[in-house]
Amino acid sequence: QNCVVTQEPGATDVKESFNWLFESEAEEKTEDSKEKLVHMEEAEPLGGEELDMGECVAQYLSLTLDPYPRLPDAQVPSELKGNTDVDVDSGETPEGPFSALQSLKNRS
Repeated sequence: QNCVVTQEPGATDVKESFNWLFESEAEEKTEDSKEKLVHMEEAEPLGGEELDMGECVAQYLSLTLDPYPRLPDAQVPSELKGNTDVDVDSGETPEGPFSALQSLKNRS
């Protein structure tokens, strides 16, 4: 994945496990199988006779990966630092969108 600050590629390690329960759409649920599923997630319907494992992994990875990856040493380019009221790298938080209006209210 590319860093959102520098656009340089960065490596991401994913060490997760997942379990998915599938069942045939034609399979009827018996009372015994319903009781077993009470403590488990609901089974995904399996359309047809085949399971696309690539699609399963792609769906899970899309939920696991960081949507905004940032390299540990990434710095905001100096030409972009002036575009905000707060230095992004400093960790400060902006006062809020209404802080400028508050100063106008106090003048009245």
